[in-house]
Amino acid sequence: MRRRNFGRLMLAVIMAGALTIGVTSGLALPGGLAGTNMQASGFAPCTWNSPGPPPVSSCPVAQRTAVVEATCDPAGESTLAITRSGFVFGAYNGTYEETLTATLGPQTGPPAPAFQPFAWSGVQAGTVGFKTGLIRSLVASFTITAYDGTVIAGEKTLADDLANTGVCVKVDGDVPPSAVFTQPAYGYFYLLNAQVLRYTATITPPGGPALPVSGDAEAYLGNSFGLCCDGATSITDTVGTVISSQGHLAQGFGTIHSAVGTTTATATPTGVDVEVSPAPGLQLMFDNVTAEGETSVTALQSIPPLPAGFQVGDPPMFYEISTTASFSGGVRVCAPYGSVPAGTTPRLLHYADAAWVDITTDFDPDTRIVCGSTTSLSPFAAVFAASEPAYKDECENGGWKTFAAPAFKNQGDCVSFVQAKPKQP
Repeated sequence: MRRRNFGRLMLAVIMAGALTIGVTSGLALPGGLAGTNMQASGFAPCTWNSPGPPPVSSCPVAQRTAVVEATCDPAGESTLAITRSGFVFGAYNGTYEETLTATLGPQTGPPAPAFQPFAWSGVQAGTVGFKTGLIRSLVASFTITAYDGTVIAGEKTLADDLANTGVCVKVDGDVPPSAVFTQPAYGYFYLLNAQVLRYTATITPPGGPALPVSGDAEAYLGNSFGLCCDGATSITDTVGTVISSQGHLAQGFGTIHSAVGTTTATATPTGVDVEVSPAPGLQLMFDNVTAEGETSVTALQSIPPLPAGFQVGDPPMFYEISTTASFSGGVRVCAPYGSVPAGTTPRLLHYADAAWVDITTDFDPDTRIVCGSTTSLSPFAAVFAASEPAYKDECENGGWKTFAAPAFKNQGDCVSFVQAKPKQP
């Protein structure tokens, strides 16, 4: 029996699209929005006086406001949408309005530890014991109206990093393993820890031209709301109940959190068919772990160049996975992917002997997870490949290797396939 150390594994999760990196415009404002902070609170529609979560206040259901929409599916995809207004301070002082939408993937990752992202805010980020999901998409459109008349309109979007995680949980009388719901409740709990964002905006001073800026940003959104503590029997109950709600939305421009690029890890015990999830959406199954250890994952910025015919996504997701455990046999590696471009299929590539090899075994379009099997460990990439060639020249220079369905044995097979295709009308 062969024995291997899972010494160094790099995984690149590449979503559909092109890589874009925000760079602050140097036209007139090289600092962009750096030092600008935004905060909103008071999500509850009436006063909250409880000493701890879940906050309970005597607030009639009729007074609830539709500032939040959430559909929670910890095993699948969750969606969040919120419209908020709040205050701006720092480099600019004033008020803001923002509409934020986001989606989360399966919440299989380890809980995020608590930390305070901003010195100027008392907000504590983390996931209070809940497992995490990777933030798959996030768009936040905002308008800042400064007290001096300056108007700033822009958008924040997701950038790749393991720090971008979230939680969305529906409770219906049960008590999840968390400090949030300490007694039976009916409602939702969600968090977004978006520690690596990019923003683009225009700053229009009074009487002046609109100046474009862009750069880094981070945002932290959290809320718990629902029906609690009065004998309600279902989340659909709307009469004679008590609402509990608390929320925060704290954001900063010009920075990303210091946790970016750090490692998250999970224990890897001995046994057969040992499955671990060191980060949201990333799952590994070892055939046989012969000595226990710890499997960890770290976000990276680059991987070896991909061969022609494979599409890099937006945002690209690059990971390095390692373990201190010893194992024999193979490893099944599964990773999330983004929206599939038209005419393409997700593929998992393995970098071995200075070349990329397609090791794809299966993928799930519902969970957007692609898997592969390997007996050696080195860089991996979840990419998109064209499903079939349309022209003979796509078969040349190794291009025949890049097609997902059908897969060709050589260039001649690819050329024959194209010639046999019916001509387009």
